[in-house]
Amino acid sequence: LYARHLALRERMRKAEDREEQSALVDDLRELLEAPNSEQCTVLRYYVLGDMEALAKALGDFRCAYECSSARLEISEKMNM
Repeated sequence: LYARHLALRERMRKAEDREEQSALVDDLRELLEAPNSEQCTVLRYYVLGDMEALAKALGDFRCAYECSSARLEISEKMNM
């Protein structure tokens, strides 16, 4: 999962148009839904952050807000 996330981050760095960015959001969402991803809390936190950044760039503020809320929930659990 970590290697997939790093590869997606590299694609994010190079993404130039909205179509590529939108495809990346879908790929990141798939990563969150992958088996065992629930056990990788830190990975989920960073994937959600990447999704939030892409969603903001695309103007999808609902997705950005949902990602931000999920990240906050993870952060609060980790700080307990």
